[in-house]
Amino acid sequence: MPQDKLNNVALEFQSLALEFGFAEDVYKAALKAVETTRIEMSRRIKQLVVIQSPRVPEAREYPKKGYNIFTIFIVLTLLYRLSGLIRMIVSESRY
Repeated sequence: MPQDKLNNVALEFQSLALEFGFAEDVYKAALKAVETTRIEMSRRIKQLVVIQSPRVPEAREYPKKGYNIFTIFIVLTLLYRLSGLIRMIVSESRY
């Protein structure tokens, strides 16, 4: 009987040792993959080049309300004067 207990303990020890070895190999493989990925990302980050640093705009450019209002006023004034000129030409040509 004591021999059977000792055999069971030895068998269980070997089983646990194999599981430990397998788990250790999986851990080493995962650790290697993480380290390889970290090195690759480090290499890629070094390739990133800053072309121009970002800037905050100093003043807004568009829409220019004053410019737009002035332009519309000038265009409408020119159209009004042109229509008045055409009316005057038509009224003179009738007589």
